[in-house]
Amino acid sequence: MIILGVIGRSDVDDAHDAAACLIRDGRLIAAMEQERVSRRRHAPGESPAAAIDCCLDIAGIEPDTIDAIAYGWLEDRLGDEAVEITPYIHCAAAHHGPILGNSRLANAAPLPPIHFVSHHAAHMAAAYYTSGFDHAAGLIVDGQGENDSITLFEGRNGYIRRLESYPVGYSLGLYYETAAAYCGLGWDAAGKLMGLAAYGHAEASPDFGYCPNTGRFRLPPELAATIDTEDAQIHVCNWQKRFNVANFPYTSGEAGHHFLHIHFAAEAQATLEAIALNLTCRLKRLTDAPNLLLGGGCALNCCMNSRLAREAGFDDIYAFPAANDAGAAVGAALALSYSLSDGVWTPPPRLVAPDLGVAYDEAAIASELEQQGMIGTPLGSEKLAEAAADLLARDAILMLFNGRDEFGPRALGRRSFVASPAKREITDRLNRIKGREIWRPIAPSILADEADKVLMEAAVPGLDRYMLGVATVRQSWRSCVPAVVHIDGTTRPHLVVETDEFYWSMIKAFYRRTGVPMVCNTSLNIRGEPIIHTPKQAIEMFLEQPDVDGLIVGQYLLTRDGLSTA
Repeated sequence: MIILGVIGRSDVDDAHDAAACLIRDGRLIAAMEQERVSRRRHAPGESPAAAIDCCLDIAGIEPDTIDAIAYGWLEDRLGDEAVEITPYIHCAAAHHGPILGNSRLANAAPLPPIHFVSHHAAHMAAAYYTSGFDHAAGLIVDGQGENDSITLFEGRNGYIRRLESYPVGYSLGLYYETAAAYCGLGWDAAGKLMGLAAYGHAEASPDFGYCPNTGRFRLPPELAATIDTEDAQIHVCNWQKRFNVANFPYTSGEAGHHFLHIHFAAEAQATLEAIALNLTCRLKRLTDAPNLLLGGGCALNCCMNSRLAREAGFDDIYAFPAANDAGAAVGAALALSYSLSDGVWTPPPRLVAPDLGVAYDEAAIASELEQQGMIGTPLGSEKLAEAAADLLARDAILMLFNGRDEFGPRALGRRSFVASPAKREITDRLNRIKGREIWRPIAPSILADEADKVLMEAAVPGLDRYMLGVATVRQSWRSCVPAVVHIDGTTRPHLVVETDEFYWSMIKAFYRRTGVPMVCNTSLNIRGEPIIHTPKQAIEMFLEQPDVDGLIVGQYLLTRDGLSTA
């Protein structure tokens, strides 16, 4: 059976993170975010039409071979025609237009029905069915999913069971995003707030908390008064008013004055972590599961994730790499796939890497290079890795465009800027290239077998394989890799293993030359733009960024002197 998973629609203005994926017989074979193709960050108000067509091309299948469509949001306007498949999945033969857009599938006849999957159940399914776990507790935390903002789940023997949920008035996602905006970081700036928090010192807010024994929240009075409203904007406005009162004499921040709010940022981070930890304590009591799953936008908070890994009392932990709303497309398709399966449950293996998008062949890359007047010979992976390591050892900054698009907001070596971590100046150069605030940290990609030499805590593969955790850099290593050490001595490691092929070989070659088993890694995009998607975009960016020293595109190495052919 082939199932198309989607999220995003053109008739809802605040729809975002549109995406599509394909599941064949329970296996995830393709996934693409709409923003990569449309080039509009988060694809606001867009259907996933271009992402659908990309997935069809990746899988090499025709639209009429799709058996069912799963959508990662349970619409409240389906009407009487909706058929309940499970409590989390309702089927309706409608709504195709704004969801399929002008994709090739939109012209298929007859169109498969759409199965609408509860948003938080979709996030849980994305984590559970890609984790490799049989029995796990699930904590899903985001801004809003239908009328919920937090849901506690249990996954066991292939089934997902919802335990408890909490409405939008308790939204940790809205609280944290509003805090980021209050600091002058803008909206959709949760990652920036996490980085800023490390500069400050504060305890969790005494006004916003959660009791794991009773399952009840504590809120400031003005927020408790509107707890029953489902209008997220009302809660955002209430938090803004609360922040202005609680942080007198400071007022809502403006860009460039972020450091007035470092202690407030630290309080917001501590509050998020404290509430999440208490939620996992309740989950442990409700399920006695050995493993913990994380999903929803708040699962991109690396500091929260690692604290849960250390303190929540579970044996293992995993977060789906695309924990943002794009991941709901994958979760919806997996939830539908397993709900329709009548086979014996065997936990599928863990997702090795989210390289699920388009891979451009050497002919396509050569054609793009020729259009720029560049002609060269592919080097081959071994020579390319050695040549890249030579450049990195001489403090070059390289762009990597190699292999398939990665699904989710993290770049894991296939669409990345990379550099040596040996000098702090590299951090400044990378931040200037990307148009980021100069105080923001850079993460490392580190050889998994060497991680314990550099990091104080044991690596957590279910987080660190996907750059979703933090670890403390050993004191003896901090002066060796200052470009990836944050103000608090931590870093966001990305564990690189041999199955990462070229990327692993390149870092291994760099290690032989320098004795440093890691490189700086940050996503291949500049401020306000999605991650690069095509060879043409990569080449154009290289030509427009004079502080970048080289571009690896496919098997070609492009430097300021032209293509390398040696």
